[in-house]
Amino acid sequence: MKINRIISKIALLSAIALSPLTFASNAYVGVFGSSINAKAKNEYNYECIGTCGFNAYETYSSNFDQYGFGGGVQIGSWIPVGHHHLAYGFEVGIMGNSGKSTNRESNDLVPPSNSDLISRFSINISYELAAQLLAKLSPVFSAYIKGGAAVSRIDTSIEIVSNFIQGTPLSFPTVETSSDKYRLGWIAGLGLITHINNIDVFFEFDHMSYGSMNLSNIATPLTPPGATSGLLTRNYQDMSANILKFGANFAIGNI
Repeated sequence: MKINRIISKIALLSAIALSPLTFASNAYVGVFGSSINAKAKNEYNYECIGTCGFNAYETYSSNFDQYGFGGGVQIGSWIPVGHHHLAYGFEVGIMGNSGKSTNRESNDLVPPSNSDLISRFSINISYELAAQLLAKLSPVFSAYIKGGAAVSRIDTSIEIVSNFIQGTPLSFPTVETSSDKYRLGWIAGLGLITHINNIDVFFEFDHMSYGSMNLSNIATPLTPPGATSGLLTRNYQDMSANILKFGANFAIGNI
């Protein structure tokens, strides 16, 4: 009998504890601010093509570690799993970024030069589609994980300055080239939500990865006298971004 009473009390306490954690379907629209840390390993190769009078092959390399700020909007929904404290959902978002990194990089030219390369890298705008799984921890707190795809416009530019080649009468004009491309990558993240009536304040960490991007162009302004052209090749490797988001979702329905 005593054991039965204990079991009954445990069942009652469990029912009381879990009852606030049940929730109905929910749709929301949200806004957020973000701190973005974009990373990439990159190499630049400049090669003089034609009659250059010297071995003009120059390589630059560096690791980008760019910080910026941004913001965005998102829409999504939560759908409960049974009558318990789990839900799954889907989310569509768009994020813009402000700020670019500027790295002054060393070079390895034969013969030596005092030329410098200033490079800039930015994830200007990103679109994402993600699936989510939420667990309600208490009546006011929930945690969730997410995973999906991201399409981002990545803007890159370089500027070669002070291009005097030691031991030769040649000097190149300062030149800047830039390009932007859309890249498809994947996104994974986790977050914490505080429920305040129909407003859900959230904090989220995301990681986005894009793989590699190769860019090549014939850079006529980089062509020295007597040469056919100057070939500039850029190779970005392991492009990724870590993103911290802080914002609020305005809910329709209750989680």
